Amino acid sequence: GIYIGTDNNVIDGCEFSHNRGLGIHIYTQAPESADNNTIRNCYSHHNGIAGAIIAVGTSNVAYNNILANNNIGIVVRGTNTRIYNNTIYGNKAGMDVSNATNAQTKNNIIYQSSAITGRVKRGGAPTNTGLVLSNNLTDADPLFVDAAAGDFRLKAGSPAIDTGATLKEVPADFDSVARPQGVAYDLGAFEYKSIR
Repeated sequence: GIYIGTDNNVIDGCEFSHNRGLGIHIYTQAPESADNNTIRNCYSHHNGIAGAIIAVGTSNVAYNNILANNNIGIVVRGTNTRIYNNTIYGNKAGMDVSNATNAQTKNNIIYQSSAITGRVKRGGAPTNTGLVLSNNLTDADPLFVDAAAGDFRLKAGSPAIDTGATLKEVPADFDSVARPQGVAYDLGAFEYKSIR
């Protein structure tokens, strides 16, 4: 769908679907870099390989994205990659964190997908160091309004409401509703008030 191989780009408010390979791809070969890129408020779905992949780089961030019905929701590599407040639904694998250093995955919903997986090097040695997994919903129904119709907003009573960490990088949700609307951030791409 889109291929970024440079620094300081913002992919915002886009939809990528039915690509044979990747919806969103951040990658370049050394010695070039692909650092400080932002993927936000995007809907990437029904792609053959992955909704998004951050393959290389330092300090890339993906937040408030909906990654649905792909083979893999998102692949996370690189250094200091931050994956915040994404809704990851209906993928064979929700999130593949592999060959990453100091990656942070917080406030994500991963549902009807295998949760968070990671590859290992030959011989069994882990490829990830410093991985932070915090405030992610991976084992309960998040009570979406109508996931089959692509409506991933939250219903009242969702276990994703008011259970997130405060993240300065994510001041509003997919619909530009300010976070938080309750006592704490909601998980996923939407704050609950966005359907009131």
